[in-house]
Amino acid sequence: MFECGTCGKAFPAGWKARDQHCDATSHERPDFECDTCDAYFGSETARQQHMRAKGHFSSEWECACCDDLFDTEEDCRQHMIDDHYYCSDCDRTFMNHNNIKQASSRLVAI
Repeated sequence: MFECGTCGKAFPAGWKARDQHCDATSHERPDFECDTCDAYFGSETARQQHMRAKGHFSSEWECACCDDLFDTEEDCRQHMIDDHYYCSDCDRTFMNHNNIKQASSRLVAI
């Protein structure tokens, strides 16, 4: 389904109808495109929800903490490091700073 990136209006006839609408109204085309079927979305979350619902992820890597999906293992690992307190020493993730700090102090004591 092709949608206007500004107002969210759907264009089942295809991208040409959507583009005509966007040109006529000065609305923006959506920034997030499905990798498989060329559907467009106004947010990355909406794109991921679509791809999950349609089974479009070719090799899904799902975050164990928040269920975000990634195309590659490396993207998922980087997300874990950036967003979820990943400890490479014990190969575990923690949900807050205090938990990883306690685990680190136990590893240092060993």
